[in-house]
Amino acid sequence: MPDDCARWQKTWTDLHPDWELRFWREKPDMPLLGDLFDCAESPAVKADILRLELIWSQGGVYIDTDMECYKNIEELLVGCKAFGCIEYDPKIYGLPGPSGINNCMFGATPHHPAIEALIRAADASLSRLEPLGGPRVFRETLHLRTDVRLFEQDLFMSLLPGQSGQAAQGAYAIHHFEGSWR
Repeated sequence: MPDDCARWQKTWTDLHPDWELRFWREKPDMPLLGDLFDCAESPAVKADILRLELIWSQGGVYIDTDMECYKNIEELLVGCKAFGCIEYDPKIYGLPGPSGINNCMFGATPHHPAIEALIRAADASLSRLEPLGGPRVFRETLHLRTDVRLFEQDLFMSLLPGQSGQAAQGAYAIHHFEGSWR
């Protein structure tokens, strides 16, 4: 793991001492999406598939390695069964859709219906031989769901590619957009 990413991941364990941070370097048992995982050629697509399978089966919080934590997020998750983050204004990227929900950070209880919907959307996307585009699947699937808490951009602000700087005042975390998926 690059030094910056290791440092950013440490911010999560420092601010969430009761959490268990897990890294998946090998394919675990994947009863739902294992065949899609095996067929995927791109490491980015494999990562998109793996994160869905793991959150579906185990629950928890998924965090990209290039996310840096500024404040403990547990207060935001009280009573929350599933969440996602609006990370950017999609118009900046010329993307369709009403939201910039990204897959860099999300979470749910095990077997949550929203994660099941994401899995169905990912499966359908790959079955049509379309690129998975994890953020696209999240954007198109989660924006109308009432069973998912969506946190606004100022809480989990992203740095656009090529930008540098600090998170907005009050931000809990920042996504550095390192692009390790490329």
